[in-house]
Amino acid sequence: MVVDEGDNHPLALEAPRLELPLFRLRYFNPGKAKLTLLYGNDTLSHPEYDIQLLAPQLVGVSSQELTLDQEIRSPANPARATSVRVFWATLIIAVLVVMALLVRLLRVEKTA
Repeated sequence: MVVDEGDNHPLALEAPRLELPLFRLRYFNPGKAKLTLLYGNDTLSHPEYDIQLLAPQLVGVSSQELTLDQEIRSPANPARATSVRVFWATLIIAVLVVMALLVRLLRVEKTA
C-alpha cells in the first residue's frame, strides 16, 4: 500500500488484522426441557438470576453446542399494527399540510 502523506508526517502503519466478532448465547438448562430463544418482544421482562447461587452449577461444567431451529414468527400484535398505521397516517397528513403551505406561499409570491 502506498500512501501520499503530502506535508504530513508519515503514518506508522502496522500489519493489518482481521477481526471477526463472535456472539454466543449460553443457557442454563436444569432439566431436559426445550429451550426457546425470544427476541424482539418488548413486553418480556429482562432475565433475573443470581450468579452467586448458580456458580456451583456453572463452574467446571462443560458446555454443549446446540443449533437453532427454523425461526418461528410470533402472532401479530394488533396494538403495534395500529400504532404503525397511526404513524404513517400522521406522516402523510403532515407532508400534505407542508405541500399545501408551499403551494400557497408560491402562489402569493407569483402575484406579488
